[in-house]
Amino acid sequence: MMATIAKSRGFTLLEVLVAMAIFGIVGLGANQMLRTVMDTHDRTREITETIADYTRAFMLMERDITQLVPRGVRDEYGEPLPALTVATGAYPLEFTRTGWNNPLQLPRSNLQRVAYSLDTDGRLLRHTWLVLDRAEDTVPVTQVLLADVADFRINLLTSDGQTTSSWPDFSQFGDPADRLPLSVEVIVETRQMGELRRVIPLVSDVRYALRDQESEQGIDSEGDGISENGGTTP
Repeated sequence: MMATIAKSRGFTLLEVLVAMAIFGIVGLGANQMLRTVMDTHDRTREITETIADYTRAFMLMERDITQLVPRGVRDEYGEPLPALTVATGAYPLEFTRTGWNNPLQLPRSNLQRVAYSLDTDGRLLRHTWLVLDRAEDTVPVTQVLLADVADFRINLLTSDGQTTSSWPDFSQFGDPADRLPLSVEVIVETRQMGELRRVIPLVSDVRYALRDQESEQGIDSEGDGISENGGTTP
């Protein structure tokens, strides 16, 4: 009886080349898909962080501006500065605000002088002073809020319904240092997200308008809860 020898058959060179080509195409597609997913994730995270930065910056500016009070100060040269200056002083926006927390109960005022500016590197800066009336050696504490900012502007709505980009407006008010606009529009032009706007109403102006109305009617307004330094009286 003749023994049958089983022949073992392997892959031909053509089959190996076809298999390698198929695996190469699949691997290339998977690599491109993975790179696309990673790029999308990085871009989404970058946009999310940018939006969060702008949200925090606008929230901080809104918190400062809504607590604006009509309290003027003196600069480092002893010259008087109005409670609010827009495009008329050393900073595009400078004002006095209340609500400065004092958890350590330090012997200082609850009022704070705040300013915003845009430097040559496109950074939006927030400046604060530890005192209201400055000395020659008084320097502000500077905080970087945003980067890649192309322009920073302020528009104001006056009590007569007019808009202006500077304050005080001496052409309309006899004593602008004791008067505030109705609202402040903050305009931040960015390189990533274009132009962003936020309109912030000043509720304190309504409070002072009511006080003036009471004075015209002969009502004693000393108990209206407003003190001379912009705080509240018990």
